[in-house]
Order: sequence, then C-alpha cells, then structure tokens
Amino acid sequence: MRIVHITAHLGGGIGQAISALVTKENRHSHRILTLEQLEKKKFADLCRKAGAEVIEQPDMEELRQELLWSDLTVLHWWDHPMMANLLAHCPAVPIRCILWCHISGCSYPALPFALLNQAQYVFFTTPYSYENREWTQEQRERIQSKSCVVYGSGLLSAHSAKTEYGLRNGICHIGYAGTFARSKMHESFPQMCQAILERNPDCVFLLAGDSEAGGWILEQAEHMGIQDHIRMLGYLDDMSEFWNEIDIFGYPLNPQHFGTTENVVLEAFQAGLPVVMLKQAAETYILSDPSAGILADGLLGYVDAIVSLSREKEHRRSLGEQARRYVCSKYAHSKIVENFQAEAEKLGGCKKRVVRFQDALGEMPIQWLLSGMPSYLRRPFEEILQGAWTDAKAQTFWASCPYILKERSKSSIPHFLRTFPKDEALQFLKAKFKLPE
Repeated sequence: MRIVHITAHLGGGIGQAISALVTKENRHSHRILTLEQLEKKKFADLCRKAGAEVIEQPDMEELRQELLWSDLTVLHWWDHPMMANLLAHCPAVPIRCILWCHISGCSYPALPFALLNQAQYVFFTTPYSYENREWTQEQRERIQSKSCVVYGSGLLSAHSAKTEYGLRNGICHIGYAGTFARSKMHESFPQMCQAILERNPDCVFLLAGDSEAGGWILEQAEHMGIQDHIRMLGYLDDMSEFWNEIDIFGYPLNPQHFGTTENVVLEAFQAGLPVVMLKQAAETYILSDPSAGILADGLLGYVDAIVSLSREKEHRRSLGEQARRYVCSKYAHSKIVENFQAEAEKLGGCKKRVVRFQDALGEMPIQWLLSGMPSYLRRPFEEILQGAWTDAKAQTFWASCPYILKERSKSSIPHFLRTFPKDEALQFLKAKFKLPE
C-alpha cells in the first residue's frame, strides 16, 4: 500500500513520531509531504534513510499528483495554520483519508466535530480525546464508530535503567524536561518548587529544554530567593546523563494543556524513575497503573508527593522499577507500528472519495482560527469581530485568555498573523488587542 503523510513540518514530537513509524513500518511504502520548508533536517534524514521520500513545500499540482498516487492519505493534525490552509484548498480528488490528531483537542486548539466527520477515519493519540465537551453524545458516538487510539510514538530504544536509588550527597534531584511555555507547563511551577523547598531544602530542580523560554521561571525564582535551587540545562541532544542524574521526574502541566502521549514521560518511565504528574487530562490515561507512578490531586497533592518521595528511597525504587515494567508492556514501539498497520489496512479496502474539509473549516483564515476555539472562547471573539465590544473590554478579555493564544507558535493568534498577514479580520484583532509587531 502507498501511504502519503502530510504534515506541517517534521520538528519536535511530530518529527520523532513520523520518522519512528516509517523506520520500522516496512510493510508499505511511505512518502512525507511537509507544508513548510524544513529548518532542521534530522527527522527528514531519518525518513529518507528508511527509504521514504520527503517532499518539502509541494505546490498544488504536486500535491494533487501525490494524492492520486496514494492508496492512503494520512493528515497529521494539530491545528497548524498551514494545515488549515491546505485542508481548505485541498485538491478535489478521491482519497482514502485518516486524520491523525496529535493533540487532545479538548481545550484550545479544539477538535471540531465537523472536521472529524469529513475524514473517513480518525486516529487519536490519547483516549482523553473522547471526553471532548464540545461534542454532543450523538456526535461522540459517531466519532467512536470511525476512530481508534494509535499513539504518536513509543519506546524507540532501551537505555539503561536506574539501579541505585540513594541520594548523592543527600541532595534530591527533581527533573523536568520539555517545553517551559505556560500553555503546557503549569504556571504555578515556581511556587510549587518554593513549597517543596520549604519542607525539604535539600532539593535541586534540573530543567531540560529551551532556557530562553524558561526565563519566567528564573525571574520568579529569583524574586522568591530560590534561584540557587533551579538549574536550567538547555536542550540536551543525549538525555541519558539527565535520566541518570535525577531522582524524581516531576511533570506538572497546565490543566488545559494540549498534550497526549507525552514521550518524555515514557522515557522517564523507561529510565526507571518515579514520576509525579497531576491527576488531570491525558495524564490519567498515560499512567493507568497506580503502582507505576503518582497522579497527584492538585498542587498541594503534587508538593506532598514530591516531598514524600524525596525522603523515601524504597518508595522511589518500587515506583521506578514498576514504571519500567509498565511502559515496556504498554508503549513498546513495535506494538504501535502493528496497531498502525492493522488500522491502516482496514481502511485500505474502503472506496476513495472526495473530502471537502472547507465545508467544516470555512475558506478564510479567521474562520480556521475560530473553528479551533471551544465555544466559551469562540463566542467572545465573534462578538469582538462584529464590533460589539469596546477596545477596553476587548483588551481586558485578551489579558484573561489562555496563554496558548498568545504564544509565538502553537496555532496562536500571533502564529496565524505571521502565516496570513494580509487577512483583514486577523489584523482587526491585532489592533483591537494592541498586539506588538
């Protein structure tokens, strides 16, 4: 079977997911189309090494020819503006289409039923997606009848697991890895660190990721006087030393985060680390075995769990050892590949048809932006666009909007503005909210 993958880019998590799949999935042939010119070639090179052709920024005729060539088209979706543009102008040729959703869709960006209804089949990357409050029960049942969960990635290589759970020099090293954007990381993270240190001052927090994006953490830590306990490590190409150095992996996320499988958590499990997360959203599905980690009730529960683990060597050991067994059983990459093959081959017997995503999303950038908003956000934005709000009221509303709408990327309003700078409605919002150039 000839499979065409269409993705906005091959960076970060999506690059790992697609390259991992095509590297191990050799029953079918794969081509990858990226809507953006790739800045980093790491994952594209891995795909090419596995025999998959990677085509960057195809024009509409190239895209049409690829769709005609394909037996199966996989659209990798997380509401990227370029993907919205493609879906609204997709060539009208018959295809077999899987919409593979790499975000939960339960907050912003939200997964509109109309979009899912157009696809012949849907892959989710977390069961949490089925809890979407924007869908009616009838819509949920319709989606359940044409979807399944296929994790975006999994365990790719077995690195050595922790064997010694004692603390070095009596200091507990608590790790976090990933994005520091407050649309993903809990905005009270510095306060949580402070509360932990008040109860156990022999703790150090090691944070791996974009140090510049974590500036807000350091700024607040300095204000609290705990800056000496927080170490920004920057991006780490090789995480093995990080996993060996930390004693606990703490991963408190924004309650409205968009994440699903969270590969960094799987890596922590695989490293034999005790993991603490908040009992919310996709986390409740990532960790379905209470003996393999801790899902804390709220911020106080999170602090309690970290402090308790920092003092209990055998508890750290029992959680870490069970975490490794758990993740190797549930998230082995071979299982994910087999699941993809089985579900893709089911669709291979279906008849091709023309898919009209523009009927679900609209034809203008502002419509694509609004289509990804949950109703509690969409209604105010519609009223603002209709001129019903004063500037002062609009700016107060904007100040209270979720962080994700203000990010540089993540399908935010600045992201849509950079992608579609000539859209008058987006420019109206920019002026109304007094957004910087």
